[in-house]
Amino acid sequence: MTLSINVVDTLRAQVEAASGGLNTVLYTDKGQPCFMRVIPKTLLQDLDSGLGTGTHPAFIVDSVEKDQIYLGLYPGRVKNGELVSQPSLEPTVNTNHDSFVSTARANGTGWHCMTNIEWALLGAICYEQG
Repeated sequence: MTLSINVVDTLRAQVEAASGGLNTVLYTDKGQPCFMRVIPKTLLQDLDSGLGTGTHPAFIVDSVEKDQIYLGLYPGRVKNGELVSQPSLEPTVNTNHDSFVSTARANGTGWHCMTNIEWALLGAICYEQG
């Protein structure tokens, strides 16, 4: 017997509709919502011809090319043992890097603190857009 359950995620639908698809909501292993910016795959040559050609390295994870990446819209807050990106929460401060890394990983597979290459991508996008 095959069981199929279709659950409409009202929060995700509202966020995506309000942002024209620029933002979405992803959920941690504990089911906590995280508000994320969707960054579509970007080519180096589209950012600056001096960067070379090909996919920006932020979209290559463990040698697999991704169609998009997700970046938290809000400063991180440790909540129920996970690192979340939610509006109206004071960010967690005075915690060392290793603690943030392990807390982000507690969110589940694929969750991580922002990498240097992701920061570089944002810088290049900002530069390209003036």
